[in-house]
Amino acid sequence: MYIPGGLRSWLALCLMGLSSVAHAQSRPSAPSFVPPAPIGGPALPAAPALPAAGMPGVPGMGAMPGMGAMPGMPGMGVPGLGVPGIGGGLPGVPALPGLPSSSMLTSRLGGVPVIGPLFTNPASVTTLIPPVGPFKVSGWFDYGTVTNTSGPSSGYNGPYNAIDANTLMLNQAYLIFEKSLPEDGCWGVGGRADVLYGHDFFLAQSFGFELNQDGSQKWNSDEDYGLAVPQLYFETGNDIIQWKLGHFYSVLGYESLPAVNNFFYTKSYSYQFGGPFTLWGGMGTWSMSENLVFDVALVNEWNTLDAPSDHLNTLARGTYISDNGDWSASLGMITGSEFTNPARLPGIFNGYANRTRYSAIFTKSFGEQCQWEYVIDHYLGSQDVGALDRENAWWYGIDQYLFYTMSQQWKVGGRFEWFRDQDGTRVGLNRPSNPNKPPFEGNFYSLTGGINYTPYPNFIVRPEVRYDWFDGRANPYDDGQKEHQLLLGIDMITRF
Repeated sequence: MYIPGGLRSWLALCLMGLSSVAHAQSRPSAPSFVPPAPIGGPALPAAPALPAAGMPGVPGMGAMPGMGAMPGMPGMGVPGLGVPGIGGGLPGVPALPGLPSSSMLTSRLGGVPVIGPLFTNPASVTTLIPPVGPFKVSGWFDYGTVTNTSGPSSGYNGPYNAIDANTLMLNQAYLIFEKSLPEDGCWGVGGRADVLYGHDFFLAQSFGFELNQDGSQKWNSDEDYGLAVPQLYFETGNDIIQWKLGHFYSVLGYESLPAVNNFFYTKSYSYQFGGPFTLWGGMGTWSMSENLVFDVALVNEWNTLDAPSDHLNTLARGTYISDNGDWSASLGMITGSEFTNPARLPGIFNGYANRTRYSAIFTKSFGEQCQWEYVIDHYLGSQDVGALDRENAWWYGIDQYLFYTMSQQWKVGGRFEWFRDQDGTRVGLNRPSNPNKPPFEGNFYSLTGGINYTPYPNFIVRPEVRYDWFDGRANPYDDGQKEHQLLLGIDMITRF
């Protein structure tokens, strides 16, 4: 019987995962490539550098690595956006005995308390690398594969820029050096540096740092694998007030770049094409009470350290967590002047104007032992004079998640998302060789189901099935031949 090559890779990885699981159970428990900037992402198109006013620096919008980093067309997805989750998961929510809730804990994984996914309790993970002076060293390896049942000849899964290739890949070799603030409530100083190598590098790049101001690469020359520094900051404060200065993940949205913070292997459209991945500037966090936390930041443009023309953006977010931790709500927004045509689409004004994006997230745990958890994330973004005839460009949608914790080892989940790219300026390509070219005006939908199996705290297997379909102009999938696609994915995370 003939089995497509991609499917053979997927089955092989499943067997590898089962083999690794069996082993874990036996242990005692305890030319320079210019990534198309995704919507908010850093990758600028390979087009010649814009004059000061037209710097592609707006990674977020179309410059997102995901969008159309194709020569002349940066991607649309923003690299930093979905990173809301960067660390969320307040342990307060009593999932099954001994299991923290996946989304209610005030975590400092990203440097500031945030609400977002955290599917492995950090306290249960065994740290394998000894501290370096006052710094704790940790990280993970994330490797996996995705099979597209349509079998596109290019090997690319449409404009989907996170897990976009049908091949076995190392997504993240992630290393963290961190000195945390004091845990006894006293004032202190700390800092953090994250280094990422792998297929996901383009989601973490910044103009003026990994990228030159015109979007060309500084030190990466391969479109499939590269090195990035997604976080590099100094912080000071105590358990009430913290100040952070440097380079850090965006705190807007539910999903995030670090693999250990997400339930699913694949990413949502809102993360890839809706907002910034990373930011440069300063952020203050105030825990007004045990229930209410505020974040305020002054930063440069999306995914930008330095651009031909820099512009200040303001970010603010408020988070409320219930007394018993069974529900939470947050509302965040970023606004400021950004490049109007990051995707380098014809007929759109090349200059700078206001871009605003907000995200509202609500999470609720329920059931006798809070085994069930529901999450909804609503977002809306607009770019002034970012559409044809200098009209405003809009994108918005809703992501919904439902999780069920069966035991400390098994958890199942589903995700349904709707992303509307009203003017075709957000969703696009990520790598130059991807032939699925934007613009795509219309509605993107996806339905994803998956399992998280954690036989050992340091090891996670995440198989999933995802179906995407599009209602609008053009065909985003199968190299421009189809309006839908079915993906089979699986990855394994090994923490250290």
